[in-house]
Amino acid sequence: MTTDNNRERMESIYRHLWSPGAAELLAQLDKSLNPRSSEMLYAIVKGLGINRSHTVLDAGSGLGIYSCGLASKFGCHVVGIDIAENNLEMACARAKAERVDKLVTFQQGNIQSLPYEDAVFDLVWCRDMLVHVHDLQQAFSGFARVLKPNGVALIHTTFATNLMEHKEAIRLYESLGIVPANMYSAYFEDAFRAAGLQVRSSEPIGSEWLEYSEEQQARSSKELLHIARMRRLKGRIVAEFGQEAYDVILAVDLWHLYLLIGKLSSTIYTLRKL
Repeated sequence: MTTDNNRERMESIYRHLWSPGAAELLAQLDKSLNPRSSEMLYAIVKGLGINRSHTVLDAGSGLGIYSCGLASKFGCHVVGIDIAENNLEMACARAKAERVDKLVTFQQGNIQSLPYEDAVFDLVWCRDMLVHVHDLQQAFSGFARVLKPNGVALIHTTFATNLMEHKEAIRLYESLGIVPANMYSAYFEDAFRAAGLQVRSSEPIGSEWLEYSEEQQARSSKELLHIARMRRLKGRIVAEFGQEAYDVILAVDLWHLYLLIGKLSSTIYTLRKL
């Protein structure tokens, strides 16, 4: 680039930065787009007509947050299954504390081999854990098997976008135990179709939930500070808590920020049996 071209380029850049138009643009961006929160998942369940006569499988129930939420909101019976025993202990304590322990039970198991009879659940709820599953088609086949004929699977999952750099993806996936193929929508959708499930609806969420959390709780701002402080204090944190703890916490914070800036994007599917 010649000196004259470089001068023109710099003048153009700063004209955009400091012009009245730039101020107007930034003022528009300071206004909320009224993003939805993750509570919209419960609105979908309500729309499906789930009530106290129904039984729900929470596949990958984690700490039991959603198992208890479903039971509390809809009066349904919920069975949570999770591979991690320590998760189950905390989930059981949560159910008791929230007084839904008569409606919610938890069981250790692998969603690639569901220990339930055929056609016993009205709804399979699975929120953002299928990225860890090594055989997606097998998991989806299990969902189809345990669903009643008119049952529905409600799936929330996250995909990588074309903004995700290869090195970023490798670091993130290794730290969080993510199966790389599961981060691509085409592979994901091929897997559930091969398992005998069809799309009833699908809705991209993009950055909405993270925008909501930032506007309400400044969540992403806090996570940015976590990342900055972890990089500055890496040696001390690793010495005190270990390398794996450092890598996991850093990756989780990056995961949320990548959702906010578009390197990751989540989607909600409702699926029915073919």
